[in-house]
Amino acid sequence: MQTETSDKWQSISKDYIAGEMRPAHKHSRAQLLYACEGVMLAATGQGRRIIAPFQALWIPAGIEHTITFLSATKMRSLYFDKAEYKDIFESKSIKVFAATALIRELIATLFQHQFPAAKQEMRRLLLLLVRET
Repeated sequence: MQTETSDKWQSISKDYIAGEMRPAHKHSRAQLLYACEGVMLAATGQGRRIIAPFQALWIPAGIEHTITFLSATKMRSLYFDKAEYKDIFESKSIKVFAATALIRELIATLFQHQFPAAKQEMRRLLLLLVRET
């Protein structure tokens, strides 16, 4: 598992085997959940969603959820501080969306740990990613 953290965001990269499960939990930050390989089943009080590699899931802060890995999965999660990105966090609903080529490239760049030197440039990448969702 790889983790990268700042006071405004956090990234976690972890690989899972088929059948593994993350029990019910919630985060104080909003989560963008993506699998560059594999298929996940996310369950919340709002329903169940299957997330394939061409999709991603937005989970607002405070939403309890479980994740079941239906196949070997390379999970990527980004967590966003609500205060920093307050203009984006209006919805309290989970949302499945298409992981377009731009979204996939932004996520890949964020997980390569080859970040731009300036924090402002990093913030712009994160804002672009969130706005594309």
